Amino acid sequence: MKLFYEPDNAYFGDCMPFYHDGTFYVIGTNYGGKGSQGVFYVTAKNPAGPWSDPVWVGNWYVDPSIEFIDGKMYFLSPDNQGSFLLGVMDPETGTFVEPLRKVASGLGGSSPEGPHFYKIGDYYYIMSAEGGTGYEHREVLQRSKSPWGPYE
Repeated sequence: MKLFYEPDNAYFGDCMPFYHDGTFYVIGTNYGGKGSQGVFYVTAKNPAGPWSDPVWVGNWYVDPSIEFIDGKMYFLSPDNQGSFLLGVMDPETGTFVEPLRKVASGLGGSSPEGPHFYKIGDYYYIMSAEGGTGYEHREVLQRSKSPWGPYE
């Protein structure tokens, strides 16, 4: 899998693995290096490979996450301004079939990051970290009856 042209000058931010319906997904952000293009994901039927070429999402968000719920591929990411963006993607093309929109804000800690999206029973949940790497670092959980909020 070719993600960039100068591997010594690139950095991958928090790549997250997921599994759905016989396919493994890894999503992350490619920072730096010639040819870097932001958020991408790759797929494979076997975690040992072979892996697909990257599907470039084209955004520069940190800590992106995907989850398959009710037949949809949800994309969740911090907006780098203290809130979370949610959209629905076509898993084959990486294009948004429902555009990104702000659905929730952090709960008071600095730098909301590393979100994960779940549906349990009748509720949708956003679980994330806040507070940076210092003493105030914490995990927070918000829930809503709709994926689009409002979250409590």
